[in-house]
Amino acid sequence: MVRALADRVPGVVRDCGERGVHGLILLTAGFGETGDAGMDRQDEVVGIARAFGMRVVGPNCLGLVNTDPAVRLNATFAGMPMRPGRLGVISQSGALGIAVVSAAARWGLGISQFVSVGNRADVSNNDLLLAWEREERTRVIALYVESVGNPRKFARIARRVSASKPIIAIKAGRSPAGQRAGLSYTAAAAASDVVVDALFTQAGCCGSTRWSRCSTPRESSATNRYRAATASQWSAIPVVRAFSPRTPPAAPAWTS
Repeated sequence: MVRALADRVPGVVRDCGERGVHGLILLTAGFGETGDAGMDRQDEVVGIARAFGMRVVGPNCLGLVNTDPAVRLNATFAGMPMRPGRLGVISQSGALGIAVVSAAARWGLGISQFVSVGNRADVSNNDLLLAWEREERTRVIALYVESVGNPRKFARIARRVSASKPIIAIKAGRSPAGQRAGLSYTAAAAASDVVVDALFTQAGCCGSTRWSRCSTPRESSATNRYRAATASQWSAIPVVRAFSPRTPPAAPAWTS
């Protein structure tokens, strides 16, 4: 985990590479979300990491969590409740990721992994979908995005993954203020609602650009196979609950 000043990060990444580190979680902000100079620094960091064969989560991210009993890793700077379960969460926003995980805990739902991708300079949503496609502990995937970097690749991967694991997707940045916030926080240039709705439908996701549209099941390949009661506030809740253990495992004593 790297949380150094932005101008010192390239040197830290190079030092990690020289010591044989395979992966970095870069929490530091001050990169692509700050403008051209920050984007140049971000590209430099990714170039150094790739030269050493390292993968980078972030920068400008909250970190990641893996509740596998063999791993038990909370590599974040937030004291989130971590109940082991079947839900994998990908969030471009660290704050919303905390809210989703905390809400899941209140509903008695556990998570398998949580990853805050931040600026997605290296590890992307598509990378995580591919990894979780083969991960047996993850049965449902929740995805919060502020932009879709490679729509064609996302649609291809998500359609394949959603054939066996429902993907619940939501996109932010509907209003001008939300679009400015996404660009400021994670350098995410928002696409239009219509385009993203069509993309989610094509990819077989249960998702929308609006929370209110998630109040009833979408006619997608995921929801057609995993129909759930509509009495709940969000259709996502019963869909996820259907793939959680009948008797949720006890929450571990650790939180960080």
